[in-house]
Amino acid sequence: MNFVSKSTIGYDRSYSGKLLLVGLGTLTLSGILWQPSFWIVGTSVLLFLGWRLFCARSHQLTIITILILLLFTGRQLQWQNQYQLLTNCEAVVLKADGYKINGDLLTGIGQSGSQKIFLTAKISSEQQQDFLLKNDNQCQLLLKNIDLTMIDSATNWHEFDFKDWAVHRQVHQQVNAEIVKVKQIPVQSVGMLVSHFRKKFLNSLTALPKYGAFHLRALVAGYSERDDLEIRELLSTAGIIHLFALSGLHIDLLIRSCRWLGSRIFIPDEVTRLLLVIFLPLYVIFVGQQIGILRAVLTYFLHELLQVLEVRMASLDQLTMVLLCCLWLQPLSFLELGPQLSFILSFALRLVPKKLTSWQLQLRLGYLSMLLILFRTATFNLIALLMGGLFAPLFGLLIMPATLVTLVFPRACYFFESIWVILYGLLAKFFQQSYLQVTIGQAPLLMIGSLLIYALIVFELPKIKHQQITILVLPLLIVGGYHRLGFKDQVTVIDVGQGDSILVQTAFPKRTLLIDTGGQLAFTRDPWQVRSAKSRVEKITIPYLRSQGIAKLDYVLLTHQDADHLGDLAILLKKFPVKNIVFTRGMTQNPNFIAQLQTASTKTHFLPKLAGERLQDQRLNGWFVAPQQPGIGENKDSLTLFLKLGNVKWLFTGDLDRAGELAITKKYPTLTVDYLKAGHHGSKTSNDPGFISQINPRLVVISSGRNNRYHHPSQETLTTLKQLQVPYLNTAQYGMIEWYFKPLTKQSQLRTKLVGNEQNSGQ
Repeated sequence: MNFVSKSTIGYDRSYSGKLLLVGLGTLTLSGILWQPSFWIVGTSVLLFLGWRLFCARSHQLTIITILILLLFTGRQLQWQNQYQLLTNCEAVVLKADGYKINGDLLTGIGQSGSQKIFLTAKISSEQQQDFLLKNDNQCQLLLKNIDLTMIDSATNWHEFDFKDWAVHRQVHQQVNAEIVKVKQIPVQSVGMLVSHFRKKFLNSLTALPKYGAFHLRALVAGYSERDDLEIRELLSTAGIIHLFALSGLHIDLLIRSCRWLGSRIFIPDEVTRLLLVIFLPLYVIFVGQQIGILRAVLTYFLHELLQVLEVRMASLDQLTMVLLCCLWLQPLSFLELGPQLSFILSFALRLVPKKLTSWQLQLRLGYLSMLLILFRTATFNLIALLMGGLFAPLFGLLIMPATLVTLVFPRACYFFESIWVILYGLLAKFFQQSYLQVTIGQAPLLMIGSLLIYALIVFELPKIKHQQITILVLPLLIVGGYHRLGFKDQVTVIDVGQGDSILVQTAFPKRTLLIDTGGQLAFTRDPWQVRSAKSRVEKITIPYLRSQGIAKLDYVLLTHQDADHLGDLAILLKKFPVKNIVFTRGMTQNPNFIAQLQTASTKTHFLPKLAGERLQDQRLNGWFVAPQQPGIGENKDSLTLFLKLGNVKWLFTGDLDRAGELAITKKYPTLTVDYLKAGHHGSKTSNDPGFISQINPRLVVISSGRNNRYHHPSQETLTTLKQLQVPYLNTAQYGMIEWYFKPLTKQSQLRTKLVGNEQNSGQ
């Protein structure tokens, strides 16, 4: 009779099937090294993984873990310290497919000496632009009027951080210049040859219709153009962007399709697999070593290698090996959404029961995708949970095969285009319904990470209980409820460059007011010089609104007609629900203002105001102190709001001139404020010393652009503030400025995005 010690029952002391602990530990350590602000979350995860490692009681696994952690720590430190700052940059070498043209502007990552650098260069002529557009060889650009700087950090919370994006690609400096001359460089290496063919392929797509060209760029070249932005935003909203090369899932489909096709035309499977082994590495280089595609190819290679060696390895161990390879090759890639989606969905597919229906599988994968997207965007479309189940068969049976057909027979693109127009048209119409879009606000990293781990554990079960569903959903509802109810009064001066945009939020019941939208002046250019770009309200304001859990604005107040105050109004009204628009009485006689209102919803109310009238809605308690008479929206007509938030008084003056300011002091001689938003970006045409002295602010906030052409704020205004001993904060120096007051605790705080010594070069 055999006896087994109770202390050893259930223990498997081998490392097989447990390498995932090593992979997650390495990934977490890398995250701590690159994002020290998340060290508390990272340390908590490491402690949990350490406990699991102890429970495994495997000496082999412990030794492997320690060695790999040490190895990858050295790799991370080497990656961080292997660059040197350039002191001069008179020429930059660009790969054939390494730059993009937008009007008279060229941008791309190039090489200057041994260092990578981000180039923003002005094209000197239409002939030079045409040459660069058609070029399919590596080239050297000779530059003049060179401005070499460090890459700036984002100046607003929840704004896309270009500095992080660049650092992930080992780029730390940027050069702004003008192109003097372009020199082509003959092909001298395999990498240059692949880049040449990729650019040649991309150039051939410019004559094809919109959707067909997008499919070929995304699914064959792993490339995106500015023209694809609208389609990509639609696919992101629908929750199916991962199918279009972002996560490399289409590579798995391609491999299976090739093997199926080979079997149907009597090609031995061994031959097909050998051809794939030869072709796939070239394809990885062709698409620029995108991490999702690299994952799919490495997974296939490892599977083939194990078959040849007749070695069995657990599926999760295989994924861990691929994870470590990708982390070694591109240490910072896992800080971005694409690689995160790619690996988490791949991990989930190995965990979920095989007998799930397609809808059950899609709901589980959709939930995991939702968590990642919510953390980055604070919003999600509910139907996107199911869209993968609807769209994946369509993708596999129609979109991917049609794309491969058009790759071989380009003229077929015109036949399929009518189908794509209908398909994407229906998709756009369906997802325009705002009630399907859920905005919960910024969720804590620790909560999202905990939900991901719990979901992966629960999704192993064939059936999920009601209590488990509650745990998966309730934290998200709590975060959404916290942001929707509002527990603080808040004023945020958004850094929109040379312009104004200020968000006011009140405590429960929450009300929102956006004072001006910002915008940019449009200058006359020749047709070839015209650049297309996202507005600042799309890049900065709307992401910030969503991070605050704001799904619609109660009020938008427009102080006057200038483009730097309401230039982005039409885009805001098109992209974001607004209940009420407040403006100076008489501005409806201004045709430019009326044109901006064309995109407003029929449900939007228009509220013209003058001095003496009120803005009263729950805790949103204010009244207007200027102008005294109607106007068409000139600076002197700026709608000026005095606002009380609890016991704190704010004054927002737009671009009101000195005469208007003195008229306020005459009509309201006892008016005092705690915070003043400086008039006209700190210009000397506003900010009269007598006016500032009488209202006696504790702090002045200035909204102006870095290195702006108007030299705002003026030295005269700054001298006035100094003489009156009034401190000030300028968005040009400090970025976004946030003030808040919590009525329950009587706690108030003022914080800025930048500390003030970053010396950002401009917007």
